[in-house]
Amino acid sequence: MEFFKSRHTNLSGSNDRELYHKARAIQQAMTAGSRRRPYVRSKFFNRQKVFLDIFWTHLFAKNPGERRRRIALFACVVDLVQNTTYQPEIYVRGNERFYRFFGVSKNGVRFAVQIKQDRKKALYLLSVFQCKKI
Repeated sequence: MEFFKSRHTNLSGSNDRELYHKARAIQQAMTAGSRRRPYVRSKFFNRQKVFLDIFWTHLFAKNPGERRRRIALFACVVDLVQNTTYQPEIYVRGNERFYRFFGVSKNGVRFAVQIKQDRKKALYLLSVFQCKKI
């Protein structure tokens, strides 16, 4: 298993609101040209769009501490999704396929990113979480 080395560190902030605003600013800078659903293009999936809207709804279903840890990794996640060419772990459940990529931030935090591909072949950033030991 290979870890993608991100060129970004975790976002810093003293509370959830600061982290949320920094993460949304990163998203707004990336998607300023699009008036529709926010997305990033991925090298691994041959420049296909990976939509970000499910990520935010999934994130706000978590408790505040977990949400803070996950939002802090947002810059690293976007870097990984855009630039990784490493082979992910692939899980299949029914008509859906899940890809799990692994990365490490510039300050040494290991994390995993899950991307879902539905039966229509659309890609969605589903989740991010820190990895203890792999």
